[in-house]
Amino acid sequence: MAGIKGAAKIAEGSEADIYESRMLGAPAIIKYRRRKPYLISEIEDEIRVQRNKAEALNMNSALAAGVRVPKILLFTAHSIFMAKITGVQMARMAHENKNCKSAAKDSGKMLALLHAHGIAHGDYTPANIIVDDRGRAWVIDFGLSQRTNSEEDKAFDLLLFKRAVSRGCYEAFINSYSENYQAAKKILKRLSDIERRGRYQSRTIAQA
Repeated sequence: MAGIKGAAKIAEGSEADIYESRMLGAPAIIKYRRRKPYLISEIEDEIRVQRNKAEALNMNSALAAGVRVPKILLFTAHSIFMAKITGVQMARMAHENKNCKSAAKDSGKMLALLHAHGIAHGDYTPANIIVDDRGRAWVIDFGLSQRTNSEEDKAFDLLLFKRAVSRGCYEAFINSYSENYQAAKKILKRLSDIERRGRYQSRTIAQA
């Protein structure tokens, strides 16, 4: 990544580094899955390639389903180059006590579209939602996403969002989700089951 002209690292996760640059004359974000030297190189490289491929495929599937996601500009074995979304992180809005109900409502619709098309995000929190200057929610970071019809996986997306926002924002979110997803009642029932048994009380969420 050091060889890419103008690329500046802006974030670092457990598996990937995030860079900001320009591509085709416009601001771009680059997600680079770096090597882990403590793993066997052949196995580790295959894991990087497969995870990168899965993330790109799920992003494109989400886009086709009508979900607002960054457009992929270029895809390589270990990197995804995508258009930069200009806006404010929803988590920042919540932290600054700004009214997030409108963004939460749109976020609920985006998640409903994902779930209706068999995609669980895996890390659906306000930190992974960008709100643009028109108040629209954009979903980012599909590093933990997967193709699935599991009610448990989908309910986990709801649980993550619920724990991260105020009651008012969650109500706006879940009402919109329910209005836009035919199977919402089943997922909400599974969410209630999860909360009753406390399965995820100590679950650690890995950052891609």
